[in-house]
Amino acid sequence: MPHGETSVPIIVSIPNAPASDIKVSLSVVQGDNVGILLTPSELEFGPGETEKSFIITVEASYNMSTIRSQNLSLSLSGTDSVVYSIDSTYTFSITESTNINSDGVADWGIGTCTKTSC
Repeated sequence: MPHGETSVPIIVSIPNAPASDIKVSLSVVQGDNVGILLTPSELEFGPGETEKSFIITVEASYNMSTIRSQNLSLSLSGTDSVVYSIDSTYTFSITESTNINSDGVADWGIGTCTKTSC
């Protein structure tokens, strides 16, 4: 994802919908993360909902010369949060290339997440 652009939607899914609600809060926690946006920064699942998505934007103002790796933290809240668990944090790399179209998130280092593990 080039600077100033957004990622494709990143899907977060749960195997069973909550009875009431569950919220997954997203935040970037490593170093100076000015210029990295998570949209939305909270995913709320209600009855019948098992899939949500978010996007990451690395703005042109992000300083690529200091931090090339960021941590994405996920935390749970909501009425049914005690029924679920989630691993946190996830690390992703931001790369820079001479080809402006190839700057972006290079590696998440994770596979499929389930109710109790990722």
